[in-house]
Amino acid sequence: MQCVTFVGVPLEMGAGVSDQHPPPQRGAFAMFSALTGIATLTAALVVGGALLGWLVDGWTSAPHVFVFAGLALGVLAAVLATREIVRRFFG
Repeated sequence: MQCVTFVGVPLEMGAGVSDQHPPPQRGAFAMFSALTGIATLTAALVVGGALLGWLVDGWTSAPHVFVFAGLALGVLAAVLATREIVRRFFG
């Protein structure tokens, strides 16, 4: 195998980061906590977006346009937050 240096550290070709540092093993309680946190955060973001849209609709007298926009933004924020939590938890 060829050896390449990256920032002064020699690396063998084909050797990835996952080969050197396996992800830590998580227990059942940690998994339950992570999933509960994801569910709570998702519910809060979706309901918060809808509530904010409802308040803006009342303020502007719009026909529920901002409720749907708030729902869409809440769902988008929930998906991005879930993606980040899963990426951090599972490595």
